[in-house]
Amino acid sequence: MEQQKRYAELEISFGLGGIDHKVKSIVSMYGAIKIFDFDRAKAAFGEQLGKIIRVRIGKQHFEMYFTREFNSEGRFYNLKFTNLDEKRRAALKEMIQAGGMDPPWKRIHPRLDAIAHQETVAVPSVAVVRYRDTMEVYRVLNFTLGGCLLECSNPTYEPMELGLPILFDLRISNGEEITGVNGRLVRIAFEKLPDMDHRLLSLGVKIVHMKAGDLEKYRYLIRTYCEILKG
Repeated sequence: MEQQKRYAELEISFGLGGIDHKVKSIVSMYGAIKIFDFDRAKAAFGEQLGKIIRVRIGKQHFEMYFTREFNSEGRFYNLKFTNLDEKRRAALKEMIQAGGMDPPWKRIHPRLDAIAHQETVAVPSVAVVRYRDTMEVYRVLNFTLGGCLLECSNPTYEPMELGLPILFDLRISNGEEITGVNGRLVRIAFEKLPDMDHRLLSLGVKIVHMKAGDLEKYRYLIRTYCEILKG
């Protein structure tokens, strides 16, 4: 089952392009969100994707890099940690626990991990996604009754529009398939990994419609997943 993340509102500071930036952000062990609004900073910070910058949080300095995310709350540049050694990891964890808070959003359905338990229980592992004239193969990161989080390495097409309708098939790790699922995009996140010519695109997809038989299969898969892991 999904492990609850911890967050804290912390001040972060860094210099970039000869300008000192100091902002408050929601910080987790993975990174800091909503650093800059995309529409106001898209030119300046789009060029920084994949480049490591030095960020100060509390008394510690961290190496981080920009990612880009579109979701229902807006369009943002976020920062993600890289090269966290044990000292910095421990300092970051202490700051988050000291100022810890519940996630600043509510989930309708708990997310189920599609990676960690593939040897234990059947999970949706691959999604073949079709939108407009493009087809891409994605890895399923997690799934819920209401949708899936998908990830593609070096995509040929990056959608830039929330609400975009997509059609996809789910390949289950036990060899079964759920085909012709109608969905729409509710989250788009893009990152270029530091010092690598490698890009990751993740899509949050809301399930809009499945055929009745496939919906029952999907619900049974979720029930079985929860029962086995609880046991």
